[in-house]
Amino acid sequence: MREWYDGYHTAARERIYNPRSIVCALFDNQLSNYWTSFEPYDEIFYYVRNDLALMVIGERVNAKIGDFAAVSMELKTKNQIYSAMVIYGLLTYNNGQVFIPNKELMLKYDELLFRES
Repeated sequence: MREWYDGYHTAARERIYNPRSIVCALFDNQLSNYWTSFEPYDEIFYYVRNDLALMVIGERVNAKIGDFAAVSMELKTKNQIYSAMVIYGLLTYNNGQVFIPNKELMLKYDELLFRES
């Protein structure tokens, strides 16, 4: 479960898992990718796909994550995009870098990159 669904932390550095995926895995009695779709974000992913390709192979990417409103649709810079992705649980942020938090998302990004190539 840790490899597939962990990778998130609270401000107090407590570990948390993706709750929806945990419930689905327990219900189905199998580890799998339970992210339903990235389609609304495909255009944004195209903008950061080179960085995502680095993250899929385990690299971390420098980013400046600030106070960004999760409801804003004004995603004009990579830092704004990364801020939104962190807020929505699509990336994790630590020590000035963003990265893919777990195997579930790693496989989903890999699929997205393969589809776009």
